[in-house]
Amino acid sequence: MASAIADAMAGPVEGRSTQVTQKFLKQGNWIDYFSPYTPWFQHHWNVYQRHAPAGTFTDDTRLRLMMSQFIIDNAKSRLTKLQLAKDIFSQYFSALQHFRKIDDKWKAGSAEAESIRRERFLHLRFCWEMAKTATEVIVPPEFYSPPYERINDKENYPDYCDQWHLEPVAPQKITENIKSSYHYDTYARGEEMPLGLIALLPFAIYFPGRPKEAFHYIREIDFFDIKNAWLYPAIAVALIADLLGGKNWQQTIDTALEKGLAKYVHTASSPALLEIQNGIEKAIVIAREHKKHSGIISRKEATSFIFSLHQAFGKNDTHLCTPQEMLFVPVALVEYAQDDLDFVIELGVNYGRDNDTAASIAAAIAGACRSSKSLNRAWIKVVANANRQVDIKNLAEKLCQDN
Repeated sequence: MASAIADAMAGPVEGRSTQVTQKFLKQGNWIDYFSPYTPWFQHHWNVYQRHAPAGTFTDDTRLRLMMSQFIIDNAKSRLTKLQLAKDIFSQYFSALQHFRKIDDKWKAGSAEAESIRRERFLHLRFCWEMAKTATEVIVPPEFYSPPYERINDKENYPDYCDQWHLEPVAPQKITENIKSSYHYDTYARGEEMPLGLIALLPFAIYFPGRPKEAFHYIREIDFFDIKNAWLYPAIAVALIADLLGGKNWQQTIDTALEKGLAKYVHTASSPALLEIQNGIEKAIVIAREHKKHSGIISRKEATSFIFSLHQAFGKNDTHLCTPQEMLFVPVALVEYAQDDLDFVIELGVNYGRDNDTAASIAAAIAGACRSSKSLNRAWIKVVANANRQVDIKNLAEKLCQDN
């Protein structure tokens, strides 16, 4: 729920560059409220509605909810990489079938089909993103017969900021489609992607108090990234798993720092792991230095802290975050806010750039050592009302049953 709140609050203002974010904060502005998605505000590319209500979450939450459902559906045994890929494809083809049925009713003039069609479309959209990436593991026969299909087009459906329809694609196009998958070209020139960090956090539920097992499980299951990018979600999941075992944030992060990440997760050291270790240490130092000079943290002091994070991790002026930034910044936010969930969320939202992702990850980490009672009840109500297609509370409770 904390991640969904962070995502929904940040969504309408996602993508502000470092420069724009700093100008906004220097003018004394601070975001601690939800905004609607309107043509005059911002069309989030993964909301697809011209007038989505305040509190509507984005693709980040939808992907995590899908992963949570996969875990619940396979509660008797942990998912393997192949099983997860197959589940993703099964979900995609099921979503495709349901969308076609409701789309046919809508085209036949059914007024009641419109709202259902929008939700079915959105679900299909995110199943599509997952399925494209899962082709790294398995390409099922259905991709060849009937023809593989993608969602594409910006002309026919005026109810979405980007309009889409289903278009057949020849089998030989599969490789091209994989390379156009989720942020493939925008993060570190295709070498690393953050999808694992967005989607895999719920898997920490398997390993309360067992960060080593969590780390190695993510290494086995993560087909979203290439090269060393699996390390970022693996470390994040390890930290969350440790917190779910009953430790507080200071105990968990101090253990990771004192032992070193290689010993904390019991794996051989590597240049990439050492780089992550240095990044986390740097994030902690920045947060502790800023906390040292303030008692009750004012927004002016919080703004100064955010500027320091920009300087350390978001040096370019684009709105995109690197995978490293998406791990180091949330760690710094949790350290600075002393796991105050509401404040962690606000800090992440006001960070700018890919703030819905950064804030969601920070909220997941802080939320792992806090009860739901620590969350702003008004925020919970806004997000629940704006996303009635899913009962997040019920899903979370099922996720934690018979752990």
